[in-house]
Amino acid sequence: MAMPPLLLLLLLFGSGDHHSSLPEPSLREPYDLLFTSGVRHYYRADWEQAAALLERSLLGRSALRRLLAHCRRLCQGPHSQHGRGLFAELLGKANCLGSCLAPSMHSPGTRHRVSQQVRDAFHSRAAYNYLQLSYFKVRETRS
Repeated sequence: MAMPPLLLLLLLFGSGDHHSSLPEPSLREPYDLLFTSGVRHYYRADWEQAAALLERSLLGRSALRRLLAHCRRLCQGPHSQHGRGLFAELLGKANCLGSCLAPSMHSPGTRHRVSQQVRDAFHSRAAYNYLQLSYFKVRETRS
C-alpha cells in the first residue's frame, strides 16, 4: 500500500523534531536500484508497486545523504597517524569516512555508485514526478 503524500514529505524533510521515533530507511537497498525498479513498474502501470519503490528510493537517498553529511562532519580535522603531508591526511580522512559508513551500508565501496542518469533524475526531481503520478493513478483506480 502506498504511503500518503503528506507522510512521505514529513519523512523526507522532517517535522522539526530531530529525535523522531520513525525508523531510519534501510541503506542496504541502493536507492538507484529502487528508483529504476519503481520506474519499470510505473511504465507497466503497476501504480502501487511503483509508488512503494519510489518512496523507498527517495527515503533511502535522503538517509544516505544524511549519513554522508554526518560522516563528513565527524571526519573533519587532522586524521594522519603515519606522518605529515597531504597524502597522509587524505588517507586518514578516507579511512575515517570508510569506518563511519561501513556499519550502515552492506558494501560501501560498490553498492552506492549511482549512474549519472539516476543522479540527473533526482536532481531534476523526476523521482518526485513519477511518485506524484503514481499516487494519482492509485487514487484514480480506487475511485
